Amino acid sequence: MALVEINSYVVHWDVDGHFGNIQLNLANNVGYGIGGQTPEEMRMLVDLLRNEKPIRFDTVRRSLHLGFEPVGEAE
Repeated sequence: MALVEINSYVVHWDVDGHFGNIQLNLANNVGYGIGGQTPEEMRMLVDLLRNEKPIRFDTVRRSLHLGFEPVGEAE
């Protein structure tokens, strides 16, 4: 597993095709694209990217990872 913190992201939604793509810019100066999301997946991913910190990307498994949060934080 190679976890790298996400510095920034760009979201693209294809209105005609009804699918989305997200470009992640990682702390190691590498970019990764996550493509083909449904509206529900896009909503969830953008919500995580917008509201959670730190958030990391596993460059091997191509998955997002969030840090531990306290129980009952009421976010």
